[in-house]
Amino acid sequence: MTNCLGIYFDENIVKYAKLLKNNNGTIEIKEHGIKYVRSTLKETLEKVIADTNTGIDTPVVINAPKTEYIEFQVFKQISSNDLQNIVKLEFEDWCEKKSVGSQNFSYLYSLSSAIAGDYYRGIMAICNKSEIEKFANIGENKIMSMYPTELILPTIVPTDEKNYILINLDNKLQVTTVINGKTAYTSIYETGMKKILDKFIDILGSYEKAYEACKQFNVFSDSEENNNNKVQLEEIVEPALQEVLRDISEDVNRHKDSIAKLYITGSSVLFTNIDTLFTEYFGIRCEILKPKIISDVNGVRNMAETLEVLNPIVLASEYLTPLTTGLEFIKKSIVKENFFKTLFSKKKNNNKNKELKEKKLAAKLNIVNMPKFSLDKLAEYVMYPLIVFSLTIISYYTVSNIYINQVNKMQKEINNKNAKYEEMIALANSDKKSVNDATNEYKSINDQVTLIKEQIEHNQIGKYSTYNVAAFTQKLIKVIPKNVKLKSISSDDNKKIKIIAEADKYQNIGYFIANLRLQPDVLSNVVVNSITNGTIVTVEIGGDLP
Repeated sequence: MTNCLGIYFDENIVKYAKLLKNNNGTIEIKEHGIKYVRSTLKETLEKVIADTNTGIDTPVVINAPKTEYIEFQVFKQISSNDLQNIVKLEFEDWCEKKSVGSQNFSYLYSLSSAIAGDYYRGIMAICNKSEIEKFANIGENKIMSMYPTELILPTIVPTDEKNYILINLDNKLQVTTVINGKTAYTSIYETGMKKILDKFIDILGSYEKAYEACKQFNVFSDSEENNNNKVQLEEIVEPALQEVLRDISEDVNRHKDSIAKLYITGSSVLFTNIDTLFTEYFGIRCEILKPKIISDVNGVRNMAETLEVLNPIVLASEYLTPLTTGLEFIKKSIVKENFFKTLFSKKKNNNKNKELKEKKLAAKLNIVNMPKFSLDKLAEYVMYPLIVFSLTIISYYTVSNIYINQVNKMQKEINNKNAKYEEMIALANSDKKSVNDATNEYKSINDQVTLIKEQIEHNQIGKYSTYNVAAFTQKLIKVIPKNVKLKSISSDDNKKIKIIAEADKYQNIGYFIANLRLQPDVLSNVVVNSITNGTIVTVEIGGDLP
């Protein structure tokens, strides 16, 4: 059996759940709860660990703090080898827009498994490395994993559901559309519970009161009661939920005929009847997300309290039974200390047994009846120095062995440290080489840019040389038939374009050429330079950028 403590937190609240994985693979909730941050966040986290009796040998997993989530998309034609570079470019573009150094941030991503239009759509989670380091340890406990919670939430939807939309209405709104068991869309909106809670705090004075007010709020109640606070809160919630519904509508309407169910999760489940509101608005059955581990909870009140801590349950469950790959900002293996405890225990028992034997030996020596001077007495006098000498030899041998073992141990540690130092030196040399290579590459690129600039200024190349080749390829993708394959695209000055394409039938090549001639905004003055017939028809097409 394995325990795991999952913790989900922000600057105001800490939610936790301790799970137990049984030997048969089933998981059960041992305890859960929430704590409001009243002093410092680190102190609150340490208190959660202490209150749940979580020792240093029990794994603790947390959410990635202050994580930014962004949407991106990748053309379906992109190969798996180029995918990493495309994602890295999206990450660097985000860093540039935020005016931050990419070396200070880490990123993870999840890509849809189904094509939407011409793209695979994805979500990227970006976290500051200083925040990762800050929460790598909580008190004496090392954090075993740090997950971007929003990326692993879809894993807990019941596996028999194939067509649904998962609505995660937490600090922000995240909408994930799944068709035929494959993720097609994931959209992120700025609308969310954070805006509602912030306005509640302005009225009620604290996060704790605002959070508890959400738990008492019924989205279908009327405001005729003579309660100014309630009226004010309804005036906040109603327009916020209307904005949420409008944002979700685009995703729902896109596949309304295919969607069988809506699932809702996040802090919005604090509101009573939130699932009924979504059902009536969209005309599709809506349920609050309850994975099997929660479905087994008895009692309405217990169920509501458990749903509040779904996020830490997801974190701990993912650690105990991993369903994703590569979605951890921190990933550590469990250090098993039982071996060392057993070893020390054996040594301690051996020492005790040795002491016991020595005591018994001493007792035997003390009860010997020693008569007045006799041969026995003489024998005893002779034996005593022999015994002392023997014990001295044994002690020397034992101490020598201990000393030799200690020296060998120290020598081994020194060798290990030397190996680590040599490894660090090798890494430093590698980094130095990478910096030098990057510097040379930068200088080469800079020289090329300077040369092109001079050529433009002296009219050595055409004014069209500044055309973006990526823009041309984007247009070309829209007119190329499905059965035509591009072998190469080249240009001398980015004005004159040469395209080499191939297909198994001439008709497909002809259709491609006709499409180009009908789209002068893609390529003008289209000419066919050469055609090679055979099992595969190859054509060379020339033209000018518009």
